[in-house]
Amino acid sequence: MLYVFLVFVLICFVGINFKNIKTIDNNALDHNRTMMINGFFVGLILFSHFNSYVSLTGLDETIYLRMFYNINQLMVTTFLFYSGYGIIESIKKKENYIKHFFKNRFLKLFIMFAIAILLFIILNLILHIKYPISTILLAFTGWTSIGNSNWFIFVTFVMYLFILLSFNVFKNDNKKSTLLTLLLTLIYIFIMSKTGVKNVIWYNTILCFNLGMYVSLYKEQILKYLKDNINYIMTFLSILLVFILCYFKNYNYIVYELYSILFVLLVF
Repeated sequence: MLYVFLVFVLICFVGINFKNIKTIDNNALDHNRTMMINGFFVGLILFSHFNSYVSLTGLDETIYLRMFYNINQLMVTTFLFYSGYGIIESIKKKENYIKHFFKNRFLKLFIMFAIAILLFIILNLILHIKYPISTILLAFTGWTSIGNSNWFIFVTFVMYLFILLSFNVFKNDNKKSTLLTLLLTLIYIFIMSKTGVKNVIWYNTILCFNLGMYVSLYKEQILKYLKDNINYIMTFLSILLVFILCYFKNYNYIVYELYSILFVLLVF
């Protein structure tokens, strides 16, 4: 699998070209380009899920599995980041976007997820795998699983609800709404960490979503600053990321949250 993965990486970089940071404008963050970045991480996610279904042995496979163990949840951070970024961009550009947010974003996502859950229900019936009715019903929210991945979709639903609430409380004030969304996210992290009702993965990368919202909110200032200081910023972030990776072997959720934010900033 190591060699298959290396071929995948090489294919992803076919046709890549580099541009000087000074020539990059706001189009560097347009939907098509961010989708390309997410496309690479979709591939990583597919490999990661495949790894859980097979038994790999040998030195090369040990290296391969160790690599994915270290990547861990970082492969989903860009999805959170660009989701937060894209929502604020839409709010800024589209009139009454929040008014139609539930139908166009929340409900649309829920329907797609519900279809996936229905397919898992059918599969479980075929394989004679039984789950309690309560587990099946809660699976439609992402809170439980009937064989499907669920924590990421639950976090997305939570963030959508926070955005709906915040931008309806502070109408026409994006800064206050974004701040309220951040405060609600911190409360969510606090409750989840203190109650222990779910594994740490349910909240230790979620702030990447809020980061994306703030990048959109202050995009012009951030891009201008990056163009003037990119070498210093990249060096600082890289050193800090390596420092955390080397010296914090046993991550708590606070350190991992910082770790994921640094990683997504480097990608950005």
